[in-house]
Amino acid sequence: MNKRGFTLIELLAIIVILGIIAAIAAPNINKQISNKEEKEKTLLNQKIENASKLYAAKYYADDIINGNSKKFTLNDLVEDGILNLNSSECADDMSKDIILTGSDINYDNLGCYQ
Repeated sequence: MNKRGFTLIELLAIIVILGIIAAIAAPNINKQISNKEEKEKTLLNQKIENASKLYAAKYYADDIINGNSKKFTLNDLVEDGILNLNSSECADDMSKDIILTGSDINYDNLGCYQ
């Protein structure tokens, strides 16, 4: 008698093998995702800092040179066309203050990627 198909034990063996492969691969995939998100955060922060310095130089150069601090928001940078954000970047809170004093920029990641 010629049977076609797989036995239950063969199917269970395949499922166990796939489970082992998944258990090995999952931590590596999660690590890669975390690394990518961290790099994106760093790049976004650099992007915001550069745009902030450019905005301050454009509108508040004398105040910055004299050591005065200036406040503006991500909305100001976007509306001026200096900063272009994707819809997923910092969409939560575009109105938090960015404070620039001299060459120091203070802001709290503005809800980006949190």
